Amino acid sequence: TQSTWGNFTHSNYSHSSSARHPVQSSAFVVQMSSIVSLPLVHLELCDVAHVDMKDACITQCRAMLTAQERDDVDRYRFESDKKLALASRAMVRRRLNTHTHGVMAPHELVIERQRSGKKPVWVPTDGTHPFLHFNVTHDSGCVVLAHSSLLVGVDTMRIHVPRGGSRGVCEFFKSLHQSFTSEEWQYIRSPTPPHHLAACRASLNRQLSCAVGGGSGTSVQGSSGCVCGVSDDALPCGVSDEQELGQLTKFMMLWVMKEAYVKALGTGLYTDPQRLQCRLPPSYWPHTLPATMGSADSAVATDASVASRGGPEILLDGQCQQVFRFVHLFAPAGFVTCVCVAPPSCAHEVYRQHIPAWALGSTVELEQQIADRQLTLTDVSVCSVQLSDVARCADA
Repeated sequence: TQSTWGNFTHSNYSHSSSARHPVQSSAFVVQMSSIVSLPLVHLELCDVAHVDMKDACITQCRAMLTAQERDDVDRYRFESDKKLALASRAMVRRRLNTHTHGVMAPHELVIERQRSGKKPVWVPTDGTHPFLHFNVTHDSGCVVLAHSSLLVGVDTMRIHVPRGGSRGVCEFFKSLHQSFTSEEWQYIRSPTPPHHLAACRASLNRQLSCAVGGGSGTSVQGSSGCVCGVSDDALPCGVSDEQELGQLTKFMMLWVMKEAYVKALGTGLYTDPQRLQCRLPPSYWPHTLPATMGSADSAVATDASVASRGGPEILLDGQCQQVFRFVHLFAPAGFVTCVCVAPPSCAHEVYRQHIPAWALGSTVELEQQIADRQLTLTDVSVCSVQLSDVARCADA
């Protein structure tokens, strides 16, 4: 689902005993790891902004979907939304097809979308293959798929001020004043360290480099307000200085964190976002992926000191949700993405009832490792894929 500024989804739910187990929150450490190894979470990034609807890969991706999914895609009015919806569904089916070694054609795989609380869930025919949780997000032409043996939620947002040509950061914040608690606003407006700002600028510069080189990208302006080339003072439209850039980035870090948490739970009911409160250590900042990452590469950003200084945590109605783990990434370039994982037993009951009993049982050992704090490093692999690569699954 695409991030929206107007809605926030969640509902009341009951934790299992493992969810109530007191656990010290810890941040993720992003290590170099292959997509075929066993990190906790895999992310696949796909840029569809410049894909033509008449391209052959569009037809091939449509062949991977069920008739109902094709109808759902066609209901969108704008081509940009149709591409995002199509790519999201095709990427999920490609991943499940690969996960099950192609025993079923992509369109034959069963995915429940309605009765599971509107969070899609794979319905395997048997226990031949490990169960796989997945979640999708998209914004500004980029689709991000997260999949894991754990409960997973993901959200991404491009670093910019929506309608930045007509308003700045202050006006944007005023329009969403009720979205965060006073403590969260204090965090957002606190000074941003220079090295954090440098990491954010580097991500924006990489995004602009892609645009200049013919890839995906979005408009970036310099401090003078004009669209500029790649430089150290690159700022998104609507941002007047570096401290506003830091504030905007922290705003989005909190927003995508709340969205990722709710999406991991698997519920689709509205709730007041102020019921959720995020806490991020002052030293915590999104990981930056290497500038040379291509379609065949995976994440190699590493910060070994993160594990020792604690990581993000989220509170629901004042109670810390201690078994939910988070990581933020500048991935793709110019975006803030947050991934949330937790034991499958923590899922909302509407989603959890669609998880096969054998799948819940198979994660007991992993849940115990999390509860006993035996995991000191948690891995996230990130790879970039082209829609044409996804489409090849239709011919396999």
